[in-house]
Amino acid sequence: MRAAVVIAALLALTACGSGAKKSTAPSNASERCTERMLARVKGDRGPMVRSYVERTYCNRFAHNGWVYPDGTLSIKAHIWLMNGYACSSGSAGGGQTTTEPCKPSYDPLECGLLHFVRKSEAQAYIHELQKAHRVTCDDGTPLSDLGA
Repeated sequence: MRAAVVIAALLALTACGSGAKKSTAPSNASERCTERMLARVKGDRGPMVRSYVERTYCNRFAHNGWVYPDGTLSIKAHIWLMNGYACSSGSAGGGQTTTEPCKPSYDPLECGLLHFVRKSEAQAYIHELQKAHRVTCDDGTPLSDLGA
């Protein structure tokens, strides 16, 4: 319950000044987002990888107003991704299962996208999570290093 309140508060705080125009066309911010993400990719950064990053992450985030002009992300992108997981629960009779949102895991915390979130937002988010949960990064990154 406490985490839900923290996340709601963070969403409210980051909503201020987020009146970015939504567009289906890739923006300069989306392109910068893609460049930032590709810079962390080891190995193939060819057209297929670029297209995947653009379509799956940066264009979608930019469309929702979650990419800043410099290509860094709003914490909203991370929260959306964390809340986007779906879990199956038990059989509802007749062999059917029901799908419901998963409860996000905080230990370890999925840190992949936090590398691209503005440092001030990433650190504020982590600080709030630490009040209610033990938090470590799933990829071993020190929490203080998260954020762009």
